[in-house]
Amino acid sequence: MKNDVWTRCLVVLSCCGLPVLPATAADYVVEVVSLQVSRPVVVDPFEMPGTTIALEVTLEGSPILGLGADSAIKVLRDDTGHDLLAEGTAREAEVLGELMSAMEGMLGGGGTVTRKDTSGNIEHARAANMIDRQRNALQVPVVTLGIPARGATRLQLKGELSIEVAAPGERRIRVDNVTAEGNWLVVEVEVDGKPITCNPSDYVETDDGTITVYQCREPRLIRAEVIGEAPPAPPGEYGPGHFFVWGVPENLSLNFVFPEQEIVRVPVDLEFSVGL
Repeated sequence: MKNDVWTRCLVVLSCCGLPVLPATAADYVVEVVSLQVSRPVVVDPFEMPGTTIALEVTLEGSPILGLGADSAIKVLRDDTGHDLLAEGTAREAEVLGELMSAMEGMLGGGGTVTRKDTSGNIEHARAANMIDRQRNALQVPVVTLGIPARGATRLQLKGELSIEVAAPGERRIRVDNVTAEGNWLVVEVEVDGKPITCNPSDYVETDDGTITVYQCREPRLIRAEVIGEAPPAPPGEYGPGHFFVWGVPENLSLNFVFPEQEIVRVPVDLEFSVGL
């Protein structure tokens, strides 16, 4: 076999107690739901060594909206004393081998390689799409290029997660001059500093013309509203991220309605079996 790879689904052996939280979140549970350790025999750019741990945070109280940018893992070590976070980067020549060594003179290589979007050793982009709204739970991928030492049996993980939750009230953000672009008539806007893409998801023929149904892919969105003249909602089940226009959107003004939000600080202090 080329690679020596372990994957374990774990039951948490210890979990932090209840924190002092805002009234919007009375209780929480943090669990380790998976652990993957990859120790390739031959290191190459397509099979990098590393450890990935999936944390799951379940809250009681206000709905989870997302993971705050200041969430971070501060400690990840095994019971031999080996620090996995200290190996968060690797020299390009070590990862890419002889190919990178040969190209260093031409391309100016020799820097470091890190996993993408891993501020605080957390993959924030993946976490944004890992919300279970029925259970009010959020999965948080923790990643590092470090791996447990040979003979290690347990891992200790410490840090703090900043959980964004809904608060009472709504806030509206107006965007003007909205026009569909390209062959697929996609609407792309920037709302509150974040890009939102809306795609046509349905076309409904009426006596007054064609209603185009747009779906905006933004999990925090309560609703999108056309300011001014807009068709009534056509029959059917359309979620909160939809808006309706006559024909093709051109120079529209839209209101994007979001819940007010607040932050719940969730300290993490876990110890669990590595299973190697």
